[in-house]
Amino acid sequence: MSQLNTPVPNFDLVRAMELANLLQLANSQFEFHENKQDWLPEDTRKLIGSTSFDFDPIKPTNTSSPVEYDLLASFWFTEVNFQVAINFHKVETVPFGFIAKQPKTNDIFIVFRGTRESAEWLDDFQFKQVNFLNDPSLGGVSSGFNKIYTHSYDQQLDNHLKSSTPVPPSDRKASIYQTLAYTLQNCPPGSQVFVTGHSLGGALATLATLHTAKSTQFKHPILYSFASPRVGNSKFAQQFRDLNLQVFRIANSEDIVPTAPLASGTIVGSEMTSVMSPAQVKRINALKEFARISTNNLSDQKYEHVGAPLYFTTAKGSISYNHNLEITYREALK
Repeated sequence: MSQLNTPVPNFDLVRAMELANLLQLANSQFEFHENKQDWLPEDTRKLIGSTSFDFDPIKPTNTSSPVEYDLLASFWFTEVNFQVAINFHKVETVPFGFIAKQPKTNDIFIVFRGTRESAEWLDDFQFKQVNFLNDPSLGGVSSGFNKIYTHSYDQQLDNHLKSSTPVPPSDRKASIYQTLAYTLQNCPPGSQVFVTGHSLGGALATLATLHTAKSTQFKHPILYSFASPRVGNSKFAQQFRDLNLQVFRIANSEDIVPTAPLASGTIVGSEMTSVMSPAQVKRINALKEFARISTNNLSDQKYEHVGAPLYFTTAKGSISYNHNLEITYREALK
């Protein structure tokens, strides 16, 4: 089924396309930065998006259904890019998305692009869990995703991570966490917050949704994620259910990214060992111990998806094409 199956209550297909088009703008933001070009004219803070499939981020005004937004802030992250072929590394600060406001409705949109840089792929595969926002009650999340979301290039800003009064973001050195907290503090009360992201951006959007609900004035953000991997453990996922948050997780069944990290590294469970002989159980336990030691305890970790799943099935012939936002995922929303 190439079109999205939408039996989930409150899911808005038009809103999903609007958010996917905002993600197109976030990708465009990154491409302009890579080409050392200005993403927006210096005299404007306006973005043009759309609720239709004909949207082109390079020529946004050509769309049949334009939507105008005020750009409130951009997300930045400083990373180390390793160039293996020529054996050196460079420090680079790259854009990860933005926060925008729809002036007619005061709706707030928090937008995260997907994986583009080599260092980001390394962060994607750091699956050792840490407490989200250093708070054990929020559950465990991937250390790679958590690092991108919470770490700044300024240690003084990092020291304000759990401050009740966020400091203003300092140029491009602030963490995504700090930029979001400070920006939302200055948004109109009563605004509806929408959070979205694709791939790695879907993971960051998931973190941002819980952070927004727990730590800002906006207690009911709505998340639309595209091709998101698993982000945290069952305790983390339970937070979304306890807060009754609306979370729509859109995924292509032929896309491998939403299958990672594995829900469990334990291959044989108690339902099988309960009917095995003592000798068989002994061998299984020895294999489990070997896996635990060889993976530095990663095999004991559990991950769980967040939110209501909305699947479609499109096989495009390659891993990248099955994962593609611009065509594959947006086509499913048409």
